[in-house]
Amino acid sequence: TNNDQINATCECVGTPCTGPDCDDLGAKYQKYEVCATTPNLTTREDVAWTSCNSTTANPNPARAGYTNWIRYDFAHRYMFQTSRIWNYNATGETDKGFRNVVIDYSVDGITWQQLGGTYTWPQAPGTADYSGFVGPNFNNIKAKYILVTALSNWNDPSCAGFGKITFD
Repeated sequence: TNNDQINATCECVGTPCTGPDCDDLGAKYQKYEVCATTPNLTTREDVAWTSCNSTTANPNPARAGYTNWIRYDFAHRYMFQTSRIWNYNATGETDKGFRNVVIDYSVDGITWQQLGGTYTWPQAPGTADYSGFVGPNFNNIKAKYILVTALSNWNDPSCAGFGKITFD
């Protein structure tokens, strides 16, 4: 379905997928056994990525001092187009979600270029029907590495993170 929902007797009651949402490469629209685990984003903490004041220096020297970051190493240089993001969606913990974010890319892991400006990621609702949001367009840039750095989060003093990100 386009918006997985299960009723009290574990039956799928979501809306069948139709239209352009079915073509979203960031989503997986498949049939699952009733009440089975799916690869869709949930409200559980253990399926999100979290950074709690890493002591490892940010790979981009221009981001020195920012401790909540993640670097993706794609092993080869690829062309990137669009992205989709699901912020930190754990029930009662959405204040850990990235808020003000910069995204850098590199072909060698040493020289970095910033993609666009500073992005403000909306806070997740902490509900099971959360579908994320369209992220920045990479405009066919070629990179081997993508670096996502949180300049701030939604007010958690200890950790920051997000649920999922996909790149086309």
